[in-house]
Formats: sequence, structure tokens, C-alpha cells
Amino acid sequence: CEDGTNSMGDPDYVSTHVIDRRFGESDLVLQLQVERVYSGVRGGILAHSMGYGKTAILIALVHCSRDQPTHQSKRTSASSSQDSSLPPLKRTLDAQRLPAATSDPLVTRATLIITPLNLFYQWVEEFKKFLGTDYAGLQVLAIEDIAQLQVTCREDIRQADVVVISSA
Repeated sequence: CEDGTNSMGDPDYVSTHVIDRRFGESDLVLQLQVERVYSGVRGGILAHSMGYGKTAILIALVHCSRDQPTHQSKRTSASSSQDSSLPPLKRTLDAQRLPAATSDPLVTRATLIITPLNLFYQWVEEFKKFLGTDYAGLQVLAIEDIAQLQVTCREDIRQADVVVISSA
């Protein structure tokens, strides 16, 4: 779109790459600037060498974008209704606990960070380092292992802004 957003209201992402080429021993330099516009970009993987500020950038991005609305597909919103054939108590318990396997997607606005166990606590501490001990209002849910995941309520994940989980 001309206003820098796509049809879903998400801002366009512009990637710019500059290529410089010098002609022989002369002072003449050719500079080519290539711009690519990506529309509707949501999510991604941030991976690069240490020391480039990836963690700080990710935390700032999560913090600044937490109030942006999420987009749900019609399939997701229609499938999130509970099965009325189950007894009320069973429906309540199923809605509270994370099932081992389900066809009902868990819709959340949370940023998911999957990390090896040796970096798990470092990630949690990085949020405190950059945002303060109260995480500047972000709801950070830390799940250290599978036992903790099994007792985690679906509602806790739905309300989280960030879910940090160990891959162990």
C-alpha cells in the first residue's frame, strides 16, 4: 500500500542492501541500492553471531508491539469453541490444562522463545536487565521443563506476552 501498510494493517518491512564497486584504480565508484518491500511480515527467526544486540532488539520489539492487535483466522476462532458434548466439569478441566495432543489451536499473542536449558535462565534475566524486575508490564511466562509445561494452564499462555521455554 502507499501508506506503508498491507491489507491486514501490518506495516511493510523494507530491506535495503547497498553494493559499492570501484572501477580499477580510479576515483569512480558505482553504488547500487536494492530495496525489497515485504508485506505482511509477522514473526521470524533471529539468528546471527554473538554481540550484535539481537536480544536487546528482540526484547524492545516485543515490548513496543505488545499492544498491537493480533490477527486470527476464521478457522482458528471457529474451532476454539468448546465441545458441548462433554460434561461441564470435564470441559472446565480440559480448558484449563494443556492437553498432550489437540486439534484445537491455542491462540495467543505471545512471543515464543525456545532455548537450550543452559540459556533458559539467561533469557529470563535478560528481560529483567532491559525492562526491569517488573518486565515493564510484560507478562513473561518461564517454563523450564516438561513437568512444568504439563501443569501450565492454557489461560496462562493466552495471557502471556512472552513464553520462554527450555528445549530440554
